[in-house]
Amino acid sequence: MKLSTVKKGGYFLLFVLISIGVVSYIYHLKPQKIAQELKLEQLKNEIAKDNVANLDAYYVGGSQAQVTGELKAPAGKDFMTLTDVTDMGDLEDLAVKKGMDFQFSYERPPRPLYKIVTPIVLLLLITISGLFFWKKWREA
Repeated sequence: MKLSTVKKGGYFLLFVLISIGVVSYIYHLKPQKIAQELKLEQLKNEIAKDNVANLDAYYVGGSQAQVTGELKAPAGKDFMTLTDVTDMGDLEDLAVKKGMDFQFSYERPPRPLYKIVTPIVLLLLITISGLFFWKKWREA
């Protein structure tokens, strides 16, 4: 086995490792679910008891848009903040059955600047390192 083949393999392996690291870092930056969780069944039970008033949740879908909703409970009821709701249709049905006013809207939450810039910089790093390794590969 020639030394140039070993060098080419080393450069290729280094490029693959950098690419895997960058891609996994970008994947880690995807919008995270809110820390608190309350499962849908528990939420349905709370609505059935007229205990739910306010709702803030993230709908994690294709657009990863934020879902904000509000359930106005009858006067004198406690207000609770609930998260991680997956089925807004069932939530609305239960709220209407209990005579509550239910509204929700889809809004994209603001994204911190570093979550926009970092993936771009890392993709540039992959491109530049790829060109560098390609040049070294051709020289080896």
